[in-house]
Amino acid sequence: MAFTKNQFDVVLIQPPAEVIIEQYDKPNYPAIGIAYVGNYLEKNESITPVLIDARLSRLTLDETVDETVALRPKIVGISAMTHMIHTTAKLAGRIKKEISDIIIVLGGVHGTFLPERTLNEFSVFDFIVIGEGEIAFSKLVRSLFDSQDYQSIKGVCFRENGQIINNQLGETPDELDELGEPGWHLYDQDVMKQYCTLLPVVSQRGCPFRCNFCSRPYGSKVRKRSSDLVAHEIKRNIENYGDSLIEFYDETFALNKNYLKLLCNEFKKNNMEFKYICNAHADNVDEEIALILKKSGCIRVRFGVESGNEDILKKMGKGITREKVINTIKIFKRVKLETMAFYIFGHPNDTAKSIIETIKFAIKVNADINAIGIMIPYPGTKIWELAKDGKCGYKRLSLDWEDYNKQLGNAVELESVSRKELILAQIIGYSLIYIANFRFVCFFKMIKDNLPLSLTLVSRLIKGS
Repeated sequence: MAFTKNQFDVVLIQPPAEVIIEQYDKPNYPAIGIAYVGNYLEKNESITPVLIDARLSRLTLDETVDETVALRPKIVGISAMTHMIHTTAKLAGRIKKEISDIIIVLGGVHGTFLPERTLNEFSVFDFIVIGEGEIAFSKLVRSLFDSQDYQSIKGVCFRENGQIINNQLGETPDELDELGEPGWHLYDQDVMKQYCTLLPVVSQRGCPFRCNFCSRPYGSKVRKRSSDLVAHEIKRNIENYGDSLIEFYDETFALNKNYLKLLCNEFKKNNMEFKYICNAHADNVDEEIALILKKSGCIRVRFGVESGNEDILKKMGKGITREKVINTIKIFKRVKLETMAFYIFGHPNDTAKSIIETIKFAIKVNADINAIGIMIPYPGTKIWELAKDGKCGYKRLSLDWEDYNKQLGNAVELESVSRKELILAQIIGYSLIYIANFRFVCFFKMIKDNLPLSLTLVSRLIKGS
């Protein structure tokens, strides 16, 4: 790897996928979480870390271990979602075997919502950073390097004399500008140039909606960055990495029309022309917003539909109706914006009838791209609590964290709909949305683009697992 020196005190890692099945396992974009943490550490503590995104770099588990050990770090931070935690623990254990006195810090949503349980399950992790990690991780690193007391740092969970100390959520500044921007320069630039064709950007954190399947890791208060700083970040990204596609990771990018106008005015003022993807919410989209998105370079809008059953939509806390979804899709189609719709099978008290309703509604919506997931009870969500207690028709199937994957997971099923039936509905749903709308070319392209995933789903259906 092309780094400027042979030893770095801190290495931050996005762990590899041990088996390549989904597009997420072999992305064309770098991990933004560790990029934010790394940049904040460098700017505020003058400690320059190395960032290794094993998925972007196409590294195996063995190669990730070798790359990390070769840098001889003192502290390694690893970010993990729930279904990645076993691989992350395996990676941490292998690194510790090579560097016995190394300190391993876990970050990400899994450790955030189950810190004590995670430390009990995985002895290889020395610390867990809870919530937004920029400030907490930087303070922890500084205290460890200076042999200072870290026990009172907010957002840190650790063991002390056989007990687990949980200092709860870390600091979250009201002014999002304080956290800076992602440190893409901390990645191996050869890897960035070879594999990165899309760059994530965050202009806001937080979501005011209360979907029962979402943990809302950034909270319900929406915090915005200054529009000029966002524009300048994108401009530098284009200068450094060419005409990469931009994807706004904001949970609801077009939520605030005035802020959207400010951003787009900054793009225009800086003579910026670029293409981007963003997320929107069907509750607040109108034609003016759609036109602003279109004129400013947006080429695709992603939005959650989740279900075609009105009662389920009402109870999930998303704040949308079937009518709002249809109106939203009509608006986007009128202004010729590509759409991507997300659906979930396995909502509380979902039945075969309500799932069929969702498939029929998805056919009617007819988004350009569709994603159908099976409900996963992620820690920190209302669904987690319901599934844990066996409420709303849920039957708990697995406590293996590798089963907590939206497309391939095997965590729960319903009393009225078996796991095998959910997988069958997923395959039928994916097929009928395109076939019923006579979009045969799109259907075969979807299969080709997602061949390993498609084969895995069919294999699991045949095996009944």
